[in-house]
Amino acid sequence: MLQPFGIKATQLAILVALKNLGPASMSALADTLVLDASSLSRNVAWLTKEGFVRQSRGKDGRVRPVVLTPKGERIISRAYPAWSNAQKIIEGSFSDREFNAALTFLRRATDAALRVEDLD
Repeated sequence: MLQPFGIKATQLAILVALKNLGPASMSALADTLVLDASSLSRNVAWLTKEGFVRQSRGKDGRVRPVVLTPKGERIISRAYPAWSNAQKIIEGSFSDREFNAALTFLRRATDAALRVEDLD
């Protein structure tokens, strides 16, 4: 679905999160997207290399917020409709009850995984 745009779903999710959040630290992005640090770092490195994001200087110099670039904005506007269409196809494969049950299950599983992670 996103192959024609040369981007993966996780990478598009990062770009959309930045569009919604504005400049964000890696930890804020990881929390928002529920991604582990290594996956996020690898994807942000690729997005930076491709010019979709850049890392700016933070106020205190320690945190380097990730910022969406104009090129990143353009890929969102081109790729998001394809992603949205794929989501509609997936949703249409289930009844409303099945789809809502699946979402509830996934939210609960994510919450449980985050609680376990907090134990570390």
